[in-house]
Amino acid sequence: MSLLPWLLDGADFPEHDLFWRTSNQGALRRGKFKYLFDKRDRPVLGNWPRWPGDYHLLYDVTVDGREQANVAEHHPDLLAAMKSTWNRIESELLPYPPEHPGVPREGLVVSEPD
Repeated sequence: MSLLPWLLDGADFPEHDLFWRTSNQGALRRGKFKYLFDKRDRPVLGNWPRWPGDYHLLYDVTVDGREQANVAEHHPDLLAAMKSTWNRIESELLPYPPEHPGVPREGLVVSEPD
């Protein structure tokens, strides 16, 4: 989708989802909301104890640019819709190779060298 008409001609901003991912996180931006899927462990207090991922978070980035306030409980239908879209898009992408930095290592079978 080209943003040139919006950037150059003052046309209305085209409504569309933005999607990106890394080996341990993924995000979907829709309007003012950002859905974040995080596979990393999260600390509770300081750095301990750590609770294992998967986390499904929702932020209103127009008022919370630092993404500190998860608003998922206030918008369960939107969270479900964005999570469904995320799953559909991610299922069409190639997986990261197991040796890629940041890929969770749980259950990874490593063969012994000869």
